[in-house]
Amino acid sequence: MPTLRLNKKWIHKIWSSRHGLISVCRIHPKDRDKLEILIADNSEPTVLLAWYLYVNEQQPTYQVMDNDPEPGEMAFTRFPLAAFLKTSEGYVASAEALIESKMVTKTCGQEVANLCDSVRPPAPAVVSSESEHPKHAPDKA
Repeated sequence: MPTLRLNKKWIHKIWSSRHGLISVCRIHPKDRDKLEILIADNSEPTVLLAWYLYVNEQQPTYQVMDNDPEPGEMAFTRFPLAAFLKTSEGYVASAEALIESKMVTKTCGQEVANLCDSVRPPAPAVVSSESEHPKHAPDKA
């Protein structure tokens, strides 16, 4: 089955910072739209942080190495983003709480805070000063 690389470099950056080269973060083509919907419903910084929390939890719900798990054990995750998208609700809520409480840097580190800032859309410019919009004096003939 073909895989697709999203133009969201943070997905791979966060995954490889935890797992290095032992596991490539393969992304199924169907997951692109699901991820974009999740971002549209929440925000890219929130989803980025939720992905970070999923990848870096102390006892992950996924298994990176395929070692033929026994019944009741975790299965090998071939498409970790797909697995995240199925269980993202709790991670998104945790990410929102961290962002709201301004605890991203303290909890996740400066690098993750910088990643969140890098995907945050710029604030719209507010122009309110008359000096920025000078009134034109009538032309003297």
